Amino acid sequence: ALDRALETGARRYGLLTGLFVGLQMLSSIYYGIFLALLLGLVAALLLLTLRGRTLARAAASLAIGAVVAAVICGAYAIPYLATRDKVGNRSESEIAMFSARPSNYLVATPDNRLYGEMFAGRGAPERRLFPGIAAAMLALTGLLLREPPARSLVYLLAMVAAFELSLGIR
Repeated sequence: ALDRALETGARRYGLLTGLFVGLQMLSSIYYGIFLALLLGLVAALLLLTLRGRTLARAAASLAIGAVVAAVICGAYAIPYLATRDKVGNRSESEIAMFSARPSNYLVATPDNRLYGEMFAGRGAPERRLFPGIAAAMLALTGLLLREPPARSLVYLLAMVAAFELSLGIR
């Protein structure tokens, strides 16, 4: 939806982008925050590649989406903040304990048919983050075969940012 909003400037795609961010926030605040941060980064960088009317239309489309996301998240924030006041926030030590470590990206789940035995590791299931070799090799091949377009570089930067954000507090 974000890409379509940037390509076409159609308001419905901006609205859908905001709706999807809001729905992700309702589903999981943790993942919703990651999604909003990364989509914000991608949108800002890709808007820098646009000019004139295309830029104006895309920015207006995404502004509609931002309002939709803000309304959904704002409505959800009211009971969330009331509950947070009662139970408190996570401590820094809890955040550090549950944050991913780079080595977690080398551990597959034991039931993974392709990599389970080769990359299986011990530890908590949420620390088994191995994405697979094929996806990484295809992405790398796509970037190296020819000069990558700006959009590909922006998404590569977003992937690096997502990895860094997953590491939390160290």
